[in-house]
Amino acid sequence: MPKKDRQQLKVLFAASECAPFVKVGGLGDVIGSLPQALREQGVDARVVIPFYEVIDRMKFSFLPVMEFEVEFEGKYHPVKAHLSYHPDYPDFKIFLLENKDFLVKGGDIAFAGTQEEIRTYAFFSQAVVALVSHLAHWSLVTKKGESWVPDLIHCHDWHTGIIPQLIKTSYGLDPSFARIKVVFTVHNLSYQGISEPGLADALNDALKESPLVKWDLQDNNVDLLLQGILGSDMLTTVSPTYAKEILTPEFGEGLQEILKAREGRLKGILNGIDYQNWNPAKDERLYQNYQFESNGEVDNIQSVLRVRSENKKELQKRLGLPIDEKAFLLGFVSRLDGKQKGLDLLESLIQTFPPAAGETNVQLVILGTGEKEWEERLQRAGENKERVSVNIEFDSELARRMFSSCDVILMPSRFEPCGLPQMIGMRYGALPLVHAVGGLKDSVEHERDGFVFSTYTPEVFISAVKFAYQVFQNSSKWQKMMAAAMKKDFSWDRSAKEYVKAYEEVIG
Repeated sequence: MPKKDRQQLKVLFAASECAPFVKVGGLGDVIGSLPQALREQGVDARVVIPFYEVIDRMKFSFLPVMEFEVEFEGKYHPVKAHLSYHPDYPDFKIFLLENKDFLVKGGDIAFAGTQEEIRTYAFFSQAVVALVSHLAHWSLVTKKGESWVPDLIHCHDWHTGIIPQLIKTSYGLDPSFARIKVVFTVHNLSYQGISEPGLADALNDALKESPLVKWDLQDNNVDLLLQGILGSDMLTTVSPTYAKEILTPEFGEGLQEILKAREGRLKGILNGIDYQNWNPAKDERLYQNYQFESNGEVDNIQSVLRVRSENKKELQKRLGLPIDEKAFLLGFVSRLDGKQKGLDLLESLIQTFPPAAGETNVQLVILGTGEKEWEERLQRAGENKERVSVNIEFDSELARRMFSSCDVILMPSRFEPCGLPQMIGMRYGALPLVHAVGGLKDSVEHERDGFVFSTYTPEVFISAVKFAYQVFQNSSKWQKMMAAAMKKDFSWDRSAKEYVKAYEEVIG
């Protein structure tokens, strides 16, 4: 489909978060960036999210555009749809669905895993389908004067996994819905939204008669992620390697055989980052800004290093670390998830700190929140360690200052569907040190623009840190690797083109 003809392709993203309105994880960054990249490819992409209480009513403008009722648990509940615009992209539209019973809480904690959370997103999914139904029968006039009904709904993670089945069971005979296709993206297979069996009854009477739902209910629960996998017209995930990994018992979370059955409709598309948002030349939260420039073999890496050294000293001062611009500064920025993020390896590194005799100028900064057990374990491990700073908090400013100051960003994840810190790190000149899984394997090249280790053990991880330290002593090699990392293109343009191809395949 030629780019000039893609204006007719209308896509509605349904998700639990969208930066900058609300962000609890990497999903918020994706939903706040990918639709705009698609718009630049000629796709009319819009977003719908819950209107949580935590969303700042004063920071953004909202226009009420529609009111309707949603049936849930045998009652009708009022929903008000608001329209807003992304502050960085004035034509990028976001719908926010407001309901005081179900869509108030949320948007501040990732993966609560409670039945209340599952009911929230089940109701939200029902409300999204109702919104689309009303869009199909009510003329929401745009600047060009045409009504807007999506050709395709792009659902993200378990929060919206039931939408394909709701479309089929609630509106299967509605001609305006018959043509709507659904793409479902798995961002993290380990979170599935497994609900009590009564959820099917709560949504609608017809849903529990769906063959796929009846089959799912045989083990006395409804798996919302599984429903998204089974009910969508196409299935995607966020990196090519992760798309292969989830077909195996090691990474498949018990769904590998089902995923194998859908392998012909499964695509792995590597995520990107928003280069307007993540830009060391214009990032207002850095101590000092800098810009990498390259013309063939000539670049300004020396000037980048000088500014980053000043940023490093300011960060060390803020965190109470010894102020030493020549220190080898390691950074870890992540949600603290003991199952996924390699926290046991990180704990082992702290306990053996510094990593080897004579490496007294190695420093480590940790930033993140998550599981209470791991918050406490990392804090205990870092106690009385002069060169270790453990910060159990969510601080986006500190995160950005770490990317612009640290020499290395650690990502020792046991598994990683895509990962964004390694891409941000490279953009800011911090080399990633990663475990060779998922999107980390797809985005980092060992000794070219980062460091990669293949065996998940403390010994191999610590050896990889030592090796990176040795390379750091070789200034010419380090500068060459930094330049290669900062040249790498992780903008959304590449990924958006692949999604357009996927949409065209589904629509076609």
